[in-house]
Amino acid sequence: MVPGARGAFEVFVDGRRIFSKLERGRFPTEEEILEALDRPG
Repeated sequence: MVPGARGAFEVFVDGRRIFSKLERGRFPTEEEILEALDRPG
């Protein structure tokens, strides 16, 4: 976790960002995270 002032919530896996609340304006669903983990990257 990295504290921030803008309410950022970003999910990184092996240095690859798989979700950004700042870009989408919402939190990810569990399904979105699992699908992103299955994608090659």
